[in-house]
Amino acid sequence: MKSIYKMTFAALLGATLAGCGGQSFEEALLDQANEFDALVDRVDGMALSGSRVVDNTTGRASFSGGAAIIAGSEFNATILIGDADVDVNFNGGTDVSGSITNVGGLANANTYISGSGDLGSYSGTVALSNGSVGGGNTVSVDYAGTLVGNGDRLVLDGTMDGVFLGNPQIRAIDVLDSGVATLNGSRVNVAVEVVAERD
Repeated sequence: MKSIYKMTFAALLGATLAGCGGQSFEEALLDQANEFDALVDRVDGMALSGSRVVDNTTGRASFSGGAAIIAGSEFNATILIGDADVDVNFNGGTDVSGSITNVGGLANANTYISGSGDLGSYSGTVALSNGSVGGGNTVSVDYAGTLVGNGDRLVLDGTMDGVFLGNPQIRAIDVLDSGVATLNGSRVNVAVEVVAERD
């Protein structure tokens, strides 16, 4: 899957941080973004897990990685990054759960203007729940939560769909949703993606 993160966040965040004077929050956010960037590159290079690989996987598996969230319009976007943990039970009644935490990023960003937007951290957790492993190598999981910070209140509620990667063993998960969220009381377009590697 082609990451939504690659299209906007890295360039905007890097340009915005360039003028911040190296404060600890900005440095930590840049480190988080660089780690996610490297993770996306690694996962993009993995082969899809075949249906036999998924069918023959048993037990529970934990995945750790990151999440990208882009809400609003290209001229006024909230662009966030966070940490993500996903737990998959491959036995019998398969289920998928987890969370997105430690979120920070940009509000009021114009994706056409380098260095635009206001930096800030966001409180709140996005819960991942009611997920399932589908046919072949597909996986889906619901997400819901409210993130508050930087003058924003972002309410998320949707379902991400995606795939397992890695052959002959599952090594990563990549799930994505392009839907609708509520940002500061208005309905806006949103994209939410979780990319995570097996622990």
